[in-house]
Amino acid sequence: MFGVIRHCLGLRWSPEQIALTLASLCLQRHPYRVSHETIYNCVYAQPVSELKRELVDAGDD
Repeated sequence: MFGVIRHCLGLRWSPEQIALTLASLCLQRHPYRVSHETIYNCVYAQPVSELKRELVDAGDD
């Protein structure tokens, strides 16, 4: 699931968009949900230069 979240962040989706999309797609098949707050926490936990490099590299795909 983390790979999907990273991909969506690379597409410049907001954490709210990602969380709602995952909830609608995985509601029946997956017992866990990811909130937009969790996504924000993961984004802010990364060093700024690493996040910037990751998002720039994701945009090149």
